[in-house]
Amino acid sequence: MVLSMLFPLLFEKSWKEGLRYGWRCSSRKKMKNKKKKKKKKKKKKKKKKKKKK
Repeated sequence: MVLSMLFPLLFEKSWKEGLRYGWRCSSRKKMKNKKKKKKKKKKKKKKKKKKKK
């Protein structure tokens, strides 16, 4: 009886924590994506041509 009472509570807690954590991660990813989308200036890198001996 005790286990059956405790398990759903633990599960609910972990589920809520997981949701919060997941939301945090997704929001961080979205922020990063937004920042990347805003900064769409391509830097031209000069490629050094290797001389073949």
